[in-house]
Amino acid sequence: MKAKYDFVPDLSPIGNRAIDYTGHSHGMITISTLAGRLCNANGKVTHTVWNGKCECGVSRVFSSASLRQKNESCGCLNRAALKIATTTHGLKRRGKAHELYGIWCGMKDRCSNKNNPRWRRYGGRGIKVCSKWLDNFTAFVDDMGCRPSLTHSIDRINNNGGYTPDNCRWATPKQQANNRGQSPHGITVEGE
Repeated sequence: MKAKYDFVPDLSPIGNRAIDYTGHSHGMITISTLAGRLCNANGKVTHTVWNGKCECGVSRVFSSASLRQKNESCGCLNRAALKIATTTHGLKRRGKAHELYGIWCGMKDRCSNKNNPRWRRYGGRGIKVCSKWLDNFTAFVDDMGCRPSLTHSIDRINNNGGYTPDNCRWATPKQQANNRGQSPHGITVEGE
């Protein structure tokens, strides 16, 4: 059974073995005053607690134990680190990757991964992804916008040019076939 603690606003002097954290800084935390002590059901003091403020602006009570354990913040650093570790681009929808994320990854892989079966036709020919898009999925989405339909895919207007905002569009399979130029047999798809 978990012990019940009562808060005692005991501001009496701290014993000679206890550390006075008043005015101390611990990472992003600055301790201002002694808040009191926590006592168990028998009235025995188990924790000393302090009023403090984190650089992020949060004011709260910190225990001596948490300060001894070298806590660096009120928890904001852990939340920020977790967000960075679990978010690749911040554009998830209902917990799933953005519909364009796979297209962006495929574009980069074709141009940079020699083990990609299509690398020879892309990276092997010198086709590159522009620096703006290379490590920034959000910039790619901002520049390209949404796909008009699921049949549209990314198309380079100049087939010898790289993946850049000025050289890319969403195109239908028919538009892409026409954009490939002459096939080895001189046949092109008529249309748009």
